[in-house]
Amino acid sequence: MNDTTFISREKFISFANQFSNIYNPNPDDPEPSGPWGPVIRKAFQFSKLSWVMLNPQPLPPREKIALNIAREVIDQALLMQQIGNSLNQEGEERGIIIVSGFISSFIDDCGNGIIKIKIPHRGIPEPGPDPVLTPVELIIMGLQFQSEAKSADNEQIQRLFMDAGKKLISGGIDKL
Repeated sequence: MNDTTFISREKFISFANQFSNIYNPNPDDPEPSGPWGPVIRKAFQFSKLSWVMLNPQPLPPREKIALNIAREVIDQALLMQQIGNSLNQEGEERGIIIVSGFISSFIDDCGNGIIKIKIPHRGIPEPGPDPVLTPVELIIMGLQFQSEAKSADNEQIQRLFMDAGKKLISGGIDKL
């Protein structure tokens, strides 16, 4: 009996989008947006950390950590873009170039194994689980970039985030 099933890329991405909804809030919810969105989100994440410190729970799954890594990279890219926008026209153009290089570097580092998720496991002898990003983690990060692209104010940032999402998703699918 053959237990292998083949699905198209489109169906798999559709499945992954549904899977990522476990980690992403409902887009219809009034999530912080605009220039202060990253600041509010970071404050909210810190408050979640405070709750965990009061009532320690197991570490979040690697997929959630991958999602938070993508969110942090997105927040930093948006901050870079905001700084570029506050400068003259030439500074704004350079800001987009800097953001593009930052995101490209992140994607390259995800694909070549530089970015790793190493969760310390007590009682498990080293080396422990492989810290290299898994295909699912790459896809989740790609979906996060695409989700954030829809809410970005700047068209160039939207394109950068969509392209980054596509590259991460394709990299994840290729590793399956």
